[in-house]
Amino acid sequence: MIEPGSTSPESLPFGLSEEALVALEFSAQVAVLEAGTYVASRFETQLVVEEKEDATRSLVTEVDRDSQRLVEAHMRANYPEHALLGEEDPPDADPPAPDFVWAVDPVDGTTNYANALPTYAVSIGVLFRGAPVVGACYIPWPNERGYSIFHARLHGGAWRDEQKIA
Repeated sequence: MIEPGSTSPESLPFGLSEEALVALEFSAQVAVLEAGTYVASRFETQLVVEEKEDATRSLVTEVDRDSQRLVEAHMRANYPEHALLGEEDPPDADPPAPDFVWAVDPVDGTTNYANALPTYAVSIGVLFRGAPVVGACYIPWPNERGYSIFHARLHGGAWRDEQKIA
C-alpha cells in the first residue's frame, strides 16, 4: 500500500518527517477502507434520506453520519491530538484548529449513492497547519475487490492501491 519515497527531511515543511507522513498516509488508508467497506455494505439497501438544514439543502443519510463516525473513531484512537472537520458536522460547529485537521467527506456523492448509482467515494484529506499533506479516497471500482483506494502524501506521489499514478 505504501512505499516510502526519497524525500529528505529538509524538503518537508515545518520539520515534518517522511516517516510521520508515511504513517499518516497509511492511517488515512485504513480509515477510508473501514468507512468505505461500511458504505459499500449499505449500498442499495433501505436508507433514511434527509435534506440538510443549511443553505445547500443537499441530501444526507444515516450512512453519511455513520461513515464519518467511523473515520473519527479511527483518527481519535490513533491521533487523539488531531481534529476532524467533517461534512456532516452541524453548521454551527466551530472546531478547534490544532496543527493537524482531517477533512472528511464520508459519502462524497450522496445523491448518487442514495439513488443507487455507484459513483461515490469516501474522501479524507489531512491538513497540517492548513496545507494538505495526505489524502485517501475509497472508490467503488470494477476490479476483483470491487474498490480501489487512491492515496497520496506530500512528496510521495499519488497511488491507486499499490500502483503509482504517472
